[in-house]
Amino acid sequence: MILAHEVNGLLCLMAASLIYLFLSPRMEGRRLNRSMLLSGLLVLSFFYYIAMEPSPALYVVYSIPLCLTFALMYEGTLPAVVTWILFNIGNFVLDVNEAYAAGAASFVLAAAGWLAGERGWLAERLSHKLMRTIAMLTLYFGLYRLLGANPELSAGELLLAVTGTYLAAAALTVVTHLVANQQRQQEEQLNIEKYQMVGQLAASISHEVRNPLTSALGFLQLLNKRELSAEQFELYRDQAIKGIEQANHVVTDYLHFAKPAVDEIRQLDAVQEIENIKPWAIPLAEQSGIEFRIDHHSEGVLPILGDSRKLQQCLYNIIKNAVEAMPNGGRLLIETWRDDSGSVGIRIKDTGIGMTDKELARIGLPFFTTKEKGTGLGLMVVISLIRAMNGRLTIRSRPGLGTECLLKFQTR
Repeated sequence: MILAHEVNGLLCLMAASLIYLFLSPRMEGRRLNRSMLLSGLLVLSFFYYIAMEPSPALYVVYSIPLCLTFALMYEGTLPAVVTWILFNIGNFVLDVNEAYAAGAASFVLAAAGWLAGERGWLAERLSHKLMRTIAMLTLYFGLYRLLGANPELSAGELLLAVTGTYLAAAALTVVTHLVANQQRQQEEQLNIEKYQMVGQLAASISHEVRNPLTSALGFLQLLNKRELSAEQFELYRDQAIKGIEQANHVVTDYLHFAKPAVDEIRQLDAVQEIENIKPWAIPLAEQSGIEFRIDHHSEGVLPILGDSRKLQQCLYNIIKNAVEAMPNGGRLLIETWRDDSGSVGIRIKDTGIGMTDKELARIGLPFFTTKEKGTGLGLMVVISLIRAMNGRLTIRSRPGLGTECLLKFQTR
């Protein structure tokens, strides 16, 4: 009977601790919220345990010290105070003999735990946590007996109950320490990956910006030469301007990747937006020997919500990628339609080299590209901008067969 009650109490408290450890990382930097969370979980554990009608003696010898030690171990003062008040109210609810002795002993236990926390004595090492737990329980039991309390248990039952309390506290300490340590390692690994990404981003920015600026600097230096013809002067000047514009485009892409934003969401006509890209899309395709075709499968206006300039930027990037995927020519098809749900679709399909499933799974990740030269940010910008316009982009591809990009937009 004693072991059954102790196991039930341990499982109840362990469930509360694991829920706390799972939710607390989402409250990083909000100490009060974490304390309230732990207090609430301990309150629920208390009422659940009371509902099982435990033995009053086991309640004093097992439940109070175990829960109070756990509260002090993780969030300190507020959960410990809530736990102390609740469980001492439980002394009177369960009609515990020598309830005042249990209250006084648990108060000293809470005060000692609070003092240890204030002095910074709460070590992070598991061995130190175990020693601290044992010391706090020993303090509680010593004071409880010193105050003349005598639980209604035989000597053998009392020894079994106290031993079970020590073992349960040790098990709870080990499990919570291991889970918390695993979470901490995952957070550290995530931070390392973030720092690596920042480093790669900085290196990529410097590389992508330096190249066109170096080219522009070279052409500007050529302008200082004497005896330049008017044609040469104009050529060097235009090339320098192109280099600066390219560097500006790179920086703009990075800014869009970091914080995608649209200037103004308004109603557009998908058909008209596609027609607006024809003047530059057709020559781009013809230069590479690509057959270019546009099919509008629905009659009339196809209203979508978006930003015209940003939408055309997305279409340009996708079409440019499609053309570059067909170095030996091919077919490029753009289709528009309205489906039964009322949303509008735009499909851009090529017959290029395509991608494997492994490559397709990495689409949209920073610095991933199938091109010899590129940062992989172009498509990331497209994905970010389409999402900012409440749209959705789906990509399908097969090696040697080509790639299909499907854009879906809401009409209102």
